Amino acid sequence: MPSSGLFPSDGRLPLNYALNWDEAWNKSDGEEHVFPSLVSAIMSRRNAKCIRTLLEANPEAALRSEYTASEDPWEVVCKLWQHPVIEDKSLRKNLCLITLSVLHAQKAAIHGEDSKFRPLHAMLEQQNDPLSVDNLRAYFLHLISLKDANDALHANQSNRLCLSLAIEQGQVWTGEDGKGCVIKKLSEAAEEATMTRDMTTRMYPFMAAAEGENADLGTVFELLRCSPLSARGLCQNNAILALHEMIGKLKVKNQGLIEENKELKAEVSDLKYDHQAGPWWSRNGVQRNDDN
Repeated sequence: MPSSGLFPSDGRLPLNYALNWDEAWNKSDGEEHVFPSLVSAIMSRRNAKCIRTLLEANPEAALRSEYTASEDPWEVVCKLWQHPVIEDKSLRKNLCLITLSVLHAQKAAIHGEDSKFRPLHAMLEQQNDPLSVDNLRAYFLHLISLKDANDALHANQSNRLCLSLAIEQGQVWTGEDGKGCVIKKLSEAAEEATMTRDMTTRMYPFMAAAEGENADLGTVFELLRCSPLSARGLCQNNAILALHEMIGKLKVKNQGLIEENKELKAEVSDLKYDHQAGPWWSRNGVQRNDDN
């Protein structure tokens, strides 16, 4: 195989051979009829690992369009998510690896190898509205649900939260237009985000949801329900707003302490003296020597 960073004689990178959608397209009679065997080959475990290795060696390849076609690697990935073969669980798992590899390489190529990779941000920063693809949106929602994935709580390189990026992309709280649940899930994963102004637009989430052609009344209402105090807008008395935000954080923390307290009470209850069963040491088979 040629070096990952060099062009073979036909002007294609090794990555283009691994993500060989162009060949699959040429051998089909339309996008919906791309040969399953060719697509399955692209999404095989071996090929997925090969794609990851190629991108680790040459991250810039993730940004380059095919020499003979207009699609860049990410656009090919989005097409793969729309193909029926991903109903196969093993192929879907391999496609998840390919997806993260391409997104990670894009991040490394733009911001450097040392930049923190956050897959939720990486998807929302794409310009082709990837969450309009049902299967890809389902994978996005799955990433939100992972307990060890804190992307929703952190900002990207431009100090923007996932919630702000999703609203800007036209995502809504609920809906049947292929964009449902994203805002809801992000708000549940990062409650503080609903009361945080976007550093680019200087607007609170509910304000952003009410602006432009993508404005959605239901989303505005639900975001206000999550953070009613943000309706104060950009008032001069920011100290009061900051105090209420702090109270909100303390309430969340207090709820965790309440749950912990309940567990401790349950443990203490088990150690209490039972007059019918006798002291705890006799119930547990412990011999007590009162002469010592």
